[in-house]
Amino acid sequence: IEVAWTLAQLDPGASFTLWREEASRPGFRALAEADPEQHDLSFTFLDTDAEPGRSYRYLVRCQDSLGERILCETPAVAVPLRALALRQNSPNPFNPATVISYDLPAAGEATLAVYDHRGRRVRLLAQGAAAAGPHEVVWDGRDDRGQPVSSGVYCCRLTGGLLAASRKMVLLR
Repeated sequence: IEVAWTLAQLDPGASFTLWREEASRPGFRALAEADPEQHDLSFTFLDTDAEPGRSYRYLVRCQDSLGERILCETPAVAVPLRALALRQNSPNPFNPATVISYDLPAAGEATLAVYDHRGRRVRLLAQGAAAAGPHEVVWDGRDDRGQPVSSGVYCCRLTGGLLAASRKMVLLR
């Protein structure tokens, strides 16, 4: 979330503190690492700790020759949830291994599996509880028994909750 403000004039000794309130936890708390970026009379602060699926309000306090005061306060801002995403494996085509990257929108059960051209599961790469956010798995071109699979087109399928995504992968031996 980016918080931005512009002043008509700036007291040379002015300093700013940013405060954040989470909708589920009322009460503003100072952001310890808040150091706004300045361009002339405009200031911006990027809150990289805001979590997807939560709502926040911000206020900016100013300390200058006039004393301390609240400069501005934002309405509630909702951080959108991440989307389930399965990126194209890399490299593709591959031999002997490839990296599969994906994002989960929320913590929960997830499954990542490889299927052959007939729809039969070849390899279960990940299954079970997983944290929200980015993940990465290496597939070594082997099946669930550890045997190398033949050259061909394979499908990688990710499921998380009610969401699913798939990508084609090419193995060249």
